[in-house]
Amino acid sequence: MEKTKVPVGIRSADTGMGIKFPHIEHATVGEIAKNFARVRATAKEDAYQLAKGNGGSGVKGTGNREAEVPPAFRQTDFASSYEARLNQTPALENPKVEFEGIRGESKCILKPPPDRQLKQILDEVGIEGIQYKNAVPDFSPTAKAQVEINYMLGGKGTYGGKARRANFVQSDQKLADQINGSPELASQFGMESGKISARDIKKYREKNKLTWHELNDVKTMQLVPTKINSEFGHFGGVGEINAGAFKPGGFANK
Repeated sequence: MEKTKVPVGIRSADTGMGIKFPHIEHATVGEIAKNFARVRATAKEDAYQLAKGNGGSGVKGTGNREAEVPPAFRQTDFASSYEARLNQTPALENPKVEFEGIRGESKCILKPPPDRQLKQILDEVGIEGIQYKNAVPDFSPTAKAQVEINYMLGGKGTYGGKARRANFVQSDQKLADQINGSPELASQFGMESGKISARDIKKYREKNKLTWHELNDVKTMQLVPTKINSEFGHFGGVGEINAGAFKPGGFANK
């Protein structure tokens, strides 16, 4: 069914002799479905950005190139070494995902047969995989929300777990504040603005199998599918803090 071709438009075809004939363009059902998913994902992102007052994805060509770069790829200064970040990306022997090109510098896609849950998540937003750059992944296409927190914490072992819980609490509160100030955003989450607490956000993400992803800039948090966060390996913000992001001379103190 996915390979079945159907007509999608008509254009003029030049024969080279000054005569033009109508030409019917075709596309497969699978291609149409992917394009629809991509448009739907863009529309959803537009609604989210408009709710925050940032404009939508259609606001291009304004000269603000930074706005077009995913938050994950705006980071050019790291406390971690490239090798340390690369070692956390999916390896060649990973049973579920693999890089199309250079490890850590290309799109990471699903290995056949594709993991059903991962494929469903990626298909819903119209992408084939997760793009990496500087051994850092961009989860933005799958993100349900994005916030900035004031005090991202780091730590290892038991302290690492406590740090992440503290980061999550801050993020839950930030998102609750966003939703409370935007009826449009609240409707996307199936909530009513003005009455949302951090605990409500915690319940929502746990019910919907979402988690907070700490970006390497040690301030940005993205609400992404837990499956994406776990299967597409990365170093992350906690790792950057542990590597010295907030120490004297660290990029977070500049």
